[in-house]
Amino acid sequence: MENELLELENDIRSLQADIAPLQTEYHSLLRQVAQNEAPSHAPNIPTKNLFVEKDLVPVDEQDEVPPVYHYNFFDESILKYFEKKDVKDSSHSRSIKSKICSQQILAEIEQWTANKNHLLVENIMRFGGVTAFPINDRLYDAEDCFLLGLRYDVMDHITRLYVKPFYIILRRKRYLHDPEAEDTAPWQVFRYTTPLYVALDRYSALLNNKDREEGLRSFANSVHHRLVFVQRKKGLFSRVSQMTYSSLFKEASNNPIVIIEPDESYSHVLLSFSKDTHIELVCNDENIRDIKSSSSLQEYDSHIRGIATISDISQLVSAMERVFTFLRSKGLIRP
Repeated sequence: MENELLELENDIRSLQADIAPLQTEYHSLLRQVAQNEAPSHAPNIPTKNLFVEKDLVPVDEQDEVPPVYHYNFFDESILKYFEKKDVKDSSHSRSIKSKICSQQILAEIEQWTANKNHLLVENIMRFGGVTAFPINDRLYDAEDCFLLGLRYDVMDHITRLYVKPFYIILRRKRYLHDPEAEDTAPWQVFRYTTPLYVALDRYSALLNNKDREEGLRSFANSVHHRLVFVQRKKGLFSRVSQMTYSSLFKEASNNPIVIIEPDESYSHVLLSFSKDTHIELVCNDENIRDIKSSSSLQEYDSHIRGIATISDISQLVSAMERVFTFLRSKGLIRP
């Protein structure tokens, strides 16, 4: 029995000697992955620890980060050596399996790292808000036209999250027998998922620029600016709708002060305090152009206009706070 235990201990030491370089290489790769991934994380967001060790599991059950070996003398995978007299075959099999699993893990890390780098580059390119991408020519007749996709990424600065992206597919006529005509053919809007408040019929005129690249750039940026401005108004009015009597006036009621009813582009927004008390704001992308008060507020209409008329839409929340405070002081609104 002592000879068998001694032989087993020798086998274990041999395995540890074989595994040590692989562990060193593995942790080195993980550190490189962590360094490559670090810039892509937003500040104050905890990142996943890449060096947490786990028990070895099958590849199809592995987490995002491949697992790391546990090498304990009392691991369940070693107990069988204490129950068999002939340990040569088992030790040899263990060594082969260890090498195969190690190679498999390294291959998984390389693939995972390549995918992460690809996503990192893609995300960096999308920071600008507009990304062009090619269309698979199997989806259309490549001899008839060229297609180009535009993806729009817009952030909600209130939630600090990107909203669902918008897409526009542009088409350009192809003239196989007339190269000169093909070189001057403009892009045209073919398909789109942008909202109706993005006036594509008006922006499409920008694509007729003699400098096709400049026309494409102007079109893409104009659409993006419109999407960003409307999303900004949506976020600001969302903050206004979240005001309560307790948060603004330190009163006991948690009821919202106002109910917001906007149109799709937030150009006309109705702020209702009660059934008969409301004001309507007429906005463009940069400011409030006009204010209309209900009959119950007509006496104070000029005062409300003076408070709420702003030249910069970014001042909307503070302007509405002043309007609500004035109306509350006059007893015109209540929980």
